Amino acid sequence: MDASGIPAGAGYLRRSVQVATDGDHVDLRFSLWSLRIPSDYIQLDSTLAAFFRREVPVSAVRDSRVRSRNLLSLLEAQGCIASEPFYTSSLREVGKLFHAVAAEWYQDYYSHRLWPMFRETTVSRAQLDAWMLRTYFLSRSAGVTAARCAALCSVPRIRALFAKNSLEEFDHCERYYKPKDGSIDAPAPISSLAFDQQMLRLAEEDWLAHVFVALFQEKTAVFVRNARSLYDRLAERFSLGNAFDLWKEHLGFDIAHGHADDFMEAFADDAQIECERFLASVESARVTIAYLIGGLEQIVLADVGAAAEFAPTGGTRTLSEAYDHFCRRTQPLPQVARQCYTFGPRLQALTFRALSYCTAHRDILVLGRLCEYASHALRTSATTGLVSAAQIAVENQLRESSYRPGEFVLALRALDYMLGSELLNESIRHELDRWLSESLERSPVSWESACEQVKASLIQGPALWDHPIPRDPFGW
Repeated sequence: MDASGIPAGAGYLRRSVQVATDGDHVDLRFSLWSLRIPSDYIQLDSTLAAFFRREVPVSAVRDSRVRSRNLLSLLEAQGCIASEPFYTSSLREVGKLFHAVAAEWYQDYYSHRLWPMFRETTVSRAQLDAWMLRTYFLSRSAGVTAARCAALCSVPRIRALFAKNSLEEFDHCERYYKPKDGSIDAPAPISSLAFDQQMLRLAEEDWLAHVFVALFQEKTAVFVRNARSLYDRLAERFSLGNAFDLWKEHLGFDIAHGHADDFMEAFADDAQIECERFLASVESARVTIAYLIGGLEQIVLADVGAAAEFAPTGGTRTLSEAYDHFCRRTQPLPQVARQCYTFGPRLQALTFRALSYCTAHRDILVLGRLCEYASHALRTSATTGLVSAAQIAVENQLRESSYRPGEFVLALRALDYMLGSELLNESIRHELDRWLSESLERSPVSWESACEQVKASLIQGPALWDHPIPRDPFGW
C-alpha cells in the first residue's frame, strides 16, 4: 500500500479501476466501459468481496462459481488487473500489457471536453472546420511517418510492416480527407505538427513506441458505429449533405484491411524486451498521445480564434533580418516558465545531427563550434528526469530542421531568445549571429515558421499537452 492508501501490487485491481457501491450494486469503471454487479452476489464469497475491496490479489479468490471465474477472466482480458513487473519479457506479453495501458489512454482521450460538444452537436462551425482540418493533417502524416520507419527501422519485419502501411496510407489524405476549400495550404496546428514530428523521431529511434501509437489510432475503428452516427448528426446540423461519406468509406477500408491486426502482428514474436526499454517506449508513446489530446483542445479554442497559426511571409528577408523580425514581435518567457526547461543536457545530439548534414565550408565550421559548446554544456549540466511534452516538441522541431543549417540556426537562436539568452553563452551566440548576418540566403516560409513553432510550443504547449498523466504501466 502506498501513500494514497490504495494497495499496489501484481494481481490486485489496477489503480485506475474505480469501484463504487451504489445501493444494492457494485459499479466497476475502467477506461470507457463499466460493469454493474449485485452486491449480494459478491458478498456470497468472502474472498471475492475482499478482492473488490482491494484487500487480496486475484490469486487469493477461492470462489468456484462459473460466473465468478468468468467475471475474473473478463477483468483480466480487459486489463483491469495489475501485472508483475518483469526484467525481460517477450513481445507477446508486452502486447497484452499494452492493451491495459492503451485503455487508460482512451479514457483520457475520450473524456476531453470536446466530445460532449460533438455528441450534442453544440460545436460551432469554426470548431467543426478545425476538426476536419486536423483530421486531414493526421491522414496526411500517416504515410509519411510510416515511410520513415520503413526506411530506417533496424528490425526487418517491422520495416516490412510499415512499408505495407505506408503504401496503403500515403494517398488517403487525397482520397478521403482533402478539404474542398483548398485549406490544405494552411499551416498545421502546433499540436498536429508536434504529433507528426514525434512520430518521425519514434520511427527512427523507438519502433516499439511507434507501434504503440499506431495501434492506439487504428483501434479506434472499433467505434465505427458511433463514428458514423456522429458524422450523420454533424452533416444534418450543418447542412453538409454527403460531406462525410468518404470518411465513412475510410472507416470501412481500415476495418476490411485489418490495419489494427497488422500492428498487432508486431507483437507476434518471442523476442525479448527489457523492462527499461518497455517503460521508455510507453513514456514516449504517452507524450505522443498528449499531442493528440492537445489537438482536441485546439479545436475547442478555434471558436475564439486562440488556435490561429502564424503564417510568415518568407522569401523577402535575409536570415539575420528574419531573426530580428522574430525578436521584435516576441517577448522572452518569464523566469518562472523558463525554469521548466532543461535543454542544455540534450543539445549535443541535436547539434551533431545538424553538423552531419552540412556540406558547405562555413556551415561545417559554425555547426562544429556549436557542437563543441553543446558537448561542454552536456558535461557541466545536471542530468534530468522526465522531460515535458513541450520541450520534446521543441527538440523535435530542431531535429527536423537539422537537415537545413539556416533553418536550424534560426530555430536555435529563437529558442535561446525565448529562454532569456540562458541556453547559449555570449561567444557562441555572437558566432551564430555573425553567421546569420553573413548569409546571403533568403528565409523561406518554412524557416521562419520554425521560429514561430518553437515559440508556440513553449507558450501553448504546457497547457495543451498535460494529458495523459504518467501512470505505472503495470497498474500499481
